[in-house]
Amino acid sequence: MNRLRARTGAAGRRGIYVSVMLFEGWGLMHGNRGRSAPKGWACRSHPFHPGNNVNSIDVGLDPAVLGAAMHSLADMEANALQAAYIRKVVDTVNNRDNVL
Repeated sequence: MNRLRARTGAAGRRGIYVSVMLFEGWGLMHGNRGRSAPKGWACRSHPFHPGNNVNSIDVGLDPAVLGAAMHSLADMEANALQAAYIRKVVDTVNNRDNVL
């Protein structure tokens, strides 16, 4: 979060507004369309894929389903981690006038 704070501060000093996107689902749901990448690469490279996350949370990322389970509220452990992440980001940039 130090880097987020430093970069939003630097942008603010230059009169630049910053938009912080907490979660993005488009790439997971549509990442393979029109690409020569191997089928399912969007799921395999996602932070919630079991092979990529340090929290060992398996939210059912299946390349065939393209992560529909991840975009639900069914996994309470994942929800808790996401809520903690949101709180940390908001606490980090909340006093920045240039952050949207």
